[in-house]
Parts: sequence; C-alpha cells; structure tokens
Amino acid sequence: WHHYAFTRNGNNYYIFVDGVKVFSGVSSYTPYESDQIAFGCAFGNTTQTATQPTETTYGEYFDDLYFAKFCKWTSDFDPEAIIY
Repeated sequence: WHHYAFTRNGNNYYIFVDGVKVFSGVSSYTPYESDQIAFGCAFGNTTQTATQPTETTYGEYFDDLYFAKFCKWTSDFDPEAIIY
C-alpha cells in the first residue's frame, strides 16, 4: 500500500508519498466549500470541467480517507506511526 497526503498551511501546499515530501508550492488560491475534489479519476482534457469528469479511472482502491481542518504535516513523517 501507499500513503498519500495533501496538506495546506496558509498559502503553502505540500504533497507527501509514504511520508516523504515530493512537492511543495505556494499559491494564493483558497479552496471553497463548493469546490469539488476527485479521487481515482482524471478530468481528461483542458476543455473539460470538474462537473463533467471523464470515465478515465486509475484502478486503485482506497482504504481510508481522512480530512482535517488543520495542517497535519509540513515536513517528512512516518505514516505507520499515525494514530487517527
């Protein structure tokens, strides 16, 4: 299995794979409650909108999804030591 984490701390965004930071960036964009999020599929092409996702899927299975209202990680961590 693999552990993926996407976090935001202010304007700083981070992506972790198995506890290792693989991306960090800065954006002034603030997600809204009405924004949509998709797991396990692609939106296809640049003319497609988030409300019309394609049939493209990645064939992955998700065991647990966890959402928090605070930023849990900004640096590398041990995903096996996490207690939810």
